[in-house]
Amino acid sequence: DNGIPVAVMEAEYLSNMRTGAAAVVAAKHLARPQPRSVAFIGTGNLARHMFHAHVEQFGGIEDARTWSRTPATRERFAAEMQERFGIPVRVAADGGDAVRGADVVYCSSRAREPVVLDADVGPGTHISCSGADAPGKQEVESAVHARARVVVDSLDQCRIGGDIHKALAQGL
Repeated sequence: DNGIPVAVMEAEYLSNMRTGAAAVVAAKHLARPQPRSVAFIGTGNLARHMFHAHVEQFGGIEDARTWSRTPATRERFAAEMQERFGIPVRVAADGGDAVRGADVVYCSSRAREPVVLDADVGPGTHISCSGADAPGKQEVESAVHARARVVVDSLDQCRIGGDIHKALAQGL
């Protein structure tokens, strides 16, 4: 009524919280029941929200592993998640080491080349891809999409950038 702002909000936090929650809602409906082996590809703020949301939804993680391009950030992520949730987080040697045997893989990196390779993804693995959100980015090898049931929130968005865009462009 008087023109005085009610709030000033920074949207990145809310966006990360929403995206992290959406990734876990997808896992709730599409992954194996009670997934306990979880990999995190990318270790930024979005991965932190995914970790938190996963623990809230499923009640814990028995086998957590993480990988990102920068050793210092993956070590920091592992230490922070272990301290915050009391869950040991293993820093993987590479993306494949993190992904192999995981029930759920949460991707939130800025990768331009696939980190999640077809050879490392076992049957029944659920992958929530959030990082490849623009043209030129790709976290998951296109061959994974070729053999998967793909569920998207916005097909129009997926057609212009990211993992599914590349798989579509390759005819897979």
